[in-house]
Amino acid sequence: MPAGATIFEILDDVQDAWEYVNYNGLEWGIDTSRVLFYGDSAGGHLACTVAYRSAAPGIRGIMNIYGATEWDYYMSSEVSDGEALVNMIHKLLPSNGSKDDEEIYSNASCSTYATSDSPPILTLHGTWDTLVPIEMSRHLHDVVDSLNVTNLLVEVSLEEHGLDFGWYSVGGQITTYAMERFVASQLLG
Repeated sequence: MPAGATIFEILDDVQDAWEYVNYNGLEWGIDTSRVLFYGDSAGGHLACTVAYRSAAPGIRGIMNIYGATEWDYYMSSEVSDGEALVNMIHKLLPSNGSKDDEEIYSNASCSTYATSDSPPILTLHGTWDTLVPIEMSRHLHDVVDSLNVTNLLVEVSLEEHGLDFGWYSVGGQITTYAMERFVASQLLG
């Protein structure tokens, strides 16, 4: 993506990539009926939003690791005190968009696209995350839970953003354990 791309151009680019893989999967030897989307931080937002927007039956689950998924909730609540994240969000808005335009934030939020048919989601988030507040993950969990979508929010106590970076750290071990079981339940179960 070129510098200055908006969140919607980035989401469309990831969506196009998924559709390209989905279309060509058989030829490439990929079973597109058994796919998991994964992302951490901004990638968690992209994975979740694109998976829920596409509603492809082959998407068996989403692994969202401390993703900034809920822009509408974040920008409209008292949680939005993290200047770094607010500045990043504003840089990704369309140039014709107002920073006060709730529809823009809603269209960029994962839960906007969630339905009762959405794939299951595993979310891991550190309780001490100062970049992406855990309230975003809690809000996403509450929304998909209200739709009866299978989901699990793992709140990792005393962990920051990047809780999975240290393979042998507590956060890394919890992340690995949860992800292994999620993959097994969604692809092998």
